[in-house]
Amino acid sequence: MVTDTVEGLRRAAPRTVSFTFRHGVDPACFTTLDGVRLVSAADGRVTLSLSGALPPVLRTAADLDAVEVTAHPADLEELFLTYYRTDRPVSEVDAIPEVHRAR
Repeated sequence: MVTDTVEGLRRAAPRTVSFTFRHGVDPACFTTLDGVRLVSAADGRVTLSLSGALPPVLRTAADLDAVEVTAHPADLEELFLTYYRTDRPVSEVDAIPEVHRAR
């Protein structure tokens, strides 16, 4: 069980970052980065869920000649899904700050 304020949970939640490229790119370039999960990739657009550092993701996108970037914090649905998603490694769950787990 996780207990915290909604604001505390929001700070710990991943951001959604989308990039648009002139040409299709291999999204695996992003998934090798720490704290990055691929949400979707199609028609030159890659959408990521980011719980790690932003600079490596921006450098990778710049190297691939991104033409547009949008980012936003997780909405409440995504916020709560982060605690139920089974594809997250245990180390990522343990890295969530300011969250207290009942034992």
